[in-house]
Amino acid sequence: MKQDLFRKKSISAMIHESSNSDGGLKRTLTAANLVTLGIGAIVG
Repeated sequence: MKQDLFRKKSISAMIHESSNSDGGLKRTLTAANLVTLGIGAIVG
């Protein structure tokens, strides 16, 4: 368990993964998620 928490990727593996991607980040937040996040930021 402890090894999984502190595992590291090699730089060459990260460069290889980034060159194979379509570029940019994946969109995971929906409009409803962003609205609730904004309301939580205002209330909090």
